[in-house]
Amino acid sequence: MKKNQLSQLDEISLQNLEVRCLVGIYPRERLEPQPVILNLSLYLDTRRAARQRSLDYSVDYAALSEELKFLLQNSRFRLLETAVDAIAHYVLSAQYIDRPLAPIEAVRVSIEKPKALPGCTLPRLSILRAKEDLTESCRYSDKLCVVHKNPDSAIVKLQLGPGETSLLPTEPNLEVVDTALSPWLLGNGEPWAVHQVVPRSTIRPRVVVNQSTKETGTLLTVLRRKQDGQDISDDFYRLFSVIGEVSPSAFVEGYQKARF
Repeated sequence: MKKNQLSQLDEISLQNLEVRCLVGIYPRERLEPQPVILNLSLYLDTRRAARQRSLDYSVDYAALSEELKFLLQNSRFRLLETAVDAIAHYVLSAQYIDRPLAPIEAVRVSIEKPKALPGCTLPRLSILRAKEDLTESCRYSDKLCVVHKNPDSAIVKLQLGPGETSLLPTEPNLEVVDTALSPWLLGNGEPWAVHQVVPRSTIRPRVVVNQSTKETGTLLTVLRRKQDGQDISDDFYRLFSVIGEVSPSAFVEGYQKARF
């Protein structure tokens, strides 16, 4: 689908989603998050969803709103250009990762910084990206997908097959925050509610189990440097190089050592 063909598609819009996000290059903008306003338009064909009466063929915009809030609240960006690119990649890559039936052909992302230049003007950046614009494959392994990565932070999805168990490792140089996108995950033996945000311990790993015998379980993760201005790359690849299946004895040990 070419961008000049978007008029042939339906549009789902999310407007005026206000979130606090650490974004900016000036020293005052690196100290604490500032309010940003996200506007999003998704271009897709919703006719099959209408006939089937199923969100499998459309977009659950309530769930998507929670996911976008999580990403912006926990990531770090120096430029609006990086932030809107990350959101566009997340929306467009979702159909290849855990929503294979959602036919999102393109997305328009706009972010405003209402407090950046008070009394002067309103900075806003808007981009239009089609699925053909995804610049690189985000698949890191059979279960791990790097949706977006910049020197300050990264967005990652972890998929667990039916009945699969995985160990979420720790990394003392990174701040890592996880949220569940599937309702059948356990974290250290306890139910992990959808969109429940859990900071990862820097000293104790977390064991995640997919209780479903039929469905894939998905975990969304944001990683960022503890100290602003340092590149996360080395620690990022070291952290995810050890993700794999966990033996029953390792699961018991992890369960005994750590809780949410």
